[in-house]
Amino acid sequence: MACAKHSHRRLLARLRARVDVLAARKRELEAAWIRRMLTVVVTTSPVPSNPCTAMLEAVVGSLALVPGLSSARKIIVCDGTRRKQAKSKASDYRKGRVDEEGEAAYKRYINNVLMLANRATGPLAHSKVLMLTERQGFSFAVKAALEHVTTRWVMVVQHDHRFVRKVNLTRVLRCMAANSEVKHVGFLSGSTQKYQQLAESKHGIHIAEAEWSPGVQLLPLLYWFDKTHVCSLAYYKQFVFRETHPETEGAAQGEKRLVELEQVQRRRRLVVQPGDFIEDALGKKELHEIRSQGMSAHAKYGTYLLIDDPAHTVAIRHVHGRKYLTEEQRRARGYPVAGDGVRVLWSQSLYVVQSLLNPQIFCSVMINPQLVRWYVLPRRLVCYMTISLPPCLSL
Repeated sequence: MACAKHSHRRLLARLRARVDVLAARKRELEAAWIRRMLTVVVTTSPVPSNPCTAMLEAVVGSLALVPGLSSARKIIVCDGTRRKQAKSKASDYRKGRVDEEGEAAYKRYINNVLMLANRATGPLAHSKVLMLTERQGFSFAVKAALEHVTTRWVMVVQHDHRFVRKVNLTRVLRCMAANSEVKHVGFLSGSTQKYQQLAESKHGIHIAEAEWSPGVQLLPLLYWFDKTHVCSLAYYKQFVFRETHPETEGAAQGEKRLVELEQVQRRRRLVVQPGDFIEDALGKKELHEIRSQGMSAHAKYGTYLLIDDPAHTVAIRHVHGRKYLTEEQRRARGYPVAGDGVRVLWSQSLYVVQSLLNPQIFCSVMINPQLVRWYVLPRRLVCYMTISLPPCLSL
């Protein structure tokens, strides 16, 4: 009897070992396929935390949460800068305008990125780094990187959007390969968690998710989002950067235009221009056409949102590069730092700092707090509205 039990255990152990080997082999094959089919383009530009690379390393490191993605070729494109105008009091990081000190810090940041890319290990290891001599903006920084892409698909990642959970990228790519109508696939984020309700309430347009392939549920997007997405290289080159505004008779006849489109529509040429965010140009054009022509206008854009979790748990989270500060910068400004007797918790528009000495004492502070006031919050409320962040990404 004892011999039979021992034999049974050995058989189960062999079966488990065999299953583990097959699972590892499957992961290797998927990683090799993704490596052949997809390139990751990461865009970066000046932010207050330069020359620190912690934010970029955290974002690129989060690619490891997506099976097979960390093995894909990575291109990091560093946008150029503009010197801020003399009359301006502060740097405008969104437009790439920085003062002399900010420009020097950004150059040191790029040198740090180059050193990390030349290392044998680490999240940035073996990455190709492109340095643009002039400010191009997000759109044309992506365009410059695409000239170095040879794979069928490209994933575009901004330097302040990180993955926070697993995503089955292999299924997404196979779905896009089988359905040419699916041209752009984004991932669940804080702003798209309730996108179906948003489209109905804000735009009066009903959209519904559908299963495009086994395990891949997609919801139509009415607007192109720049945040982490997957597109085909051909779609980017042949459509995104070649889409023009037609010379329509409607404008001469006084056709009503949406206010937010007036500046873009006046160009009547390429939709996406240097210095633009793609979503601010092509995204507005897509939304305008869908509003005026109905969902039939969505076909040529083919923008979709991956719904891979029934609870709509976010897959990517915004770190907010223009407000990200290193621990040294936070201490210098007198802000709370995780580990200095406090624990920093986060919600979409509010930070809550919890005292480690008295866990029932909390401090509600904005992103750039000028005054810290401690008070007791109901535990139920705090647990409901806060999410823990790693120390490198806290407040």
